[in-house]
Amino acid sequence: MKPTNILLWVNNILPGNNRSTDAHLGNKISRNRTTETSCLMPESIPGLSTQSHDEITAHASKDNLYRNVTSMEELKTYIESQTPELTYTINFGWHLHPYMDYNSGDQLKNIVNVLKEFDNFHLLKWRFANGWDMYGLDEEKRIAWFKTQTQDINATNIIFHLVNVDTCNTYKKHFPTMDIKPYFIYYQRMMVKNKGLTFNANKEKRERYFICLNNYTKTHRSEIVDWIKWNKWQDKVDYSYISQNKTLGSEHSHDLTQFKSLKTFADGGQRNEHISHWQDTPPYFNFNRCYFYLVTETHFDKQAVSARMAVDSGTQDTTSVATFISEKTLKAMQFEIPFIIVGLPYSLKALRDLGYETFPELFDESYDTELDDKKRLALVKDAVQNLMNKPLDEVHNIVMQESVQAKILHNKHLFLENFRTGPWRQWEPLESLPLWFESEAGDGKWW
Repeated sequence: MKPTNILLWVNNILPGNNRSTDAHLGNKISRNRTTETSCLMPESIPGLSTQSHDEITAHASKDNLYRNVTSMEELKTYIESQTPELTYTINFGWHLHPYMDYNSGDQLKNIVNVLKEFDNFHLLKWRFANGWDMYGLDEEKRIAWFKTQTQDINATNIIFHLVNVDTCNTYKKHFPTMDIKPYFIYYQRMMVKNKGLTFNANKEKRERYFICLNNYTKTHRSEIVDWIKWNKWQDKVDYSYISQNKTLGSEHSHDLTQFKSLKTFADGGQRNEHISHWQDTPPYFNFNRCYFYLVTETHFDKQAVSARMAVDSGTQDTTSVATFISEKTLKAMQFEIPFIIVGLPYSLKALRDLGYETFPELFDESYDTELDDKKRLALVKDAVQNLMNKPLDEVHNIVMQESVQAKILHNKHLFLENFRTGPWRQWEPLESLPLWFESEAGDGKWW
């Protein structure tokens, strides 16, 4: 099949971008290109992000659906060579910290003014993406700025791929004709990290109630782990807390000799090359001997999220923090297990908005709408305690009900479908992925 659109990476060539590599001469900011143009890293100088940090497989470029552009002359050639049958998309990151965008002045408008002089500008697509982290703060201010910068672009040519469902809905209200989709890099990352491995959910009786995975130290995680210890549930709950010397290992390696350097990373030290495996390939054995997954998400307290962002931006928005779902929750779908989320309010609603099923027949899910953090955590504990009070035989019969298993299977299928058909597939189609994806697809192990 012939490509109809090709993605252009334009790092460090666009006019007037204060975050380009050469703009920081004499500045103490790192001159690493990836860092300076990242949509995730705050810097002292606001500016556009050209690094959207999409998860890209090693062999996916054979179909040539994305290209690095090294000069304005090359970019002009691409734009002017467009036809209705083959167009190009210029790629930008959409910053975790909105002030990095809305304090960049007219940088985006200036880029538009230069490119609109090229032939076939009207065919050019514009992509703004962040599939990692977004918290909904200061979005109205960023949206107002964006409207002033893009007046000369046909709105139907603008694409937003954003990790936060609430934020997507906000953008759709302001920009009804733009192409706006939820976008999670986690599907690709989790599938890639589990390549060559086969997870078969255990349908026999299991030994434990919950699995709970933790890495960085967070107040809500410590509260849960301390509660598990206080109840003496160590023989009933499998849990990890890397920053507190407790790990379950990885499906890729049960060798715990890597643990010391991993703990250093979790405590804020240098990144360890094994951390991604520990995050994305937890031991299948532990998932298969537990009936439920107690998810301790990245964030629990809206005030804490607002305060963290305020350190960087100088402003504090305590009202608009949007629900954030990460790979921590999506593990429940990949590893076929019912779940309770220790996270921000409306986490379950966000999942249902994405099409996933939750389990009110197993847990009292009223915690999801409780805005008071202490009360919400107490409701989570009540839901957990209610199941811990039941004999494992009864729990087994509840979980293995046909209706519950149908939900679990639906979630797994939707997880895989999101991997197969997500927004990134436009530029990295399944047929371009490494052969191990094709072989797994052929024998039905993955889908």
